[in-house]
Amino acid sequence: RNVGTGTMPVEVAAVRGRRFPHDDPKAEPWRDARVRVTLGPGEEMPVAIECPFAPEKLVVDPDVTVLMIKRQKAEVTLKPAPEALAAR
Repeated sequence: RNVGTGTMPVEVAAVRGRRFPHDDPKAEPWRDARVRVTLGPGEEMPVAIECPFAPEKLVVDPDVTVLMIKRQKAEVTLKPAPEALAAR
């Protein structure tokens, strides 16, 4: 949901692993799959992201290109699926 006052294109990513694992060389490598959406003020929309891995999180603006207050709200941890999903 765009809680701001402007219209902005932004990327939404399904991610898994650690993007910058400097302190943990055994960390799972970063993987992401992305879509770009454009939302006007107050708008929200469902997003579907096809990815060849089981994502751990959804991240809005993963490359931090948009000025965003309360950036921690731009990330949500996903619950694991109860069973493996079939790949298309």
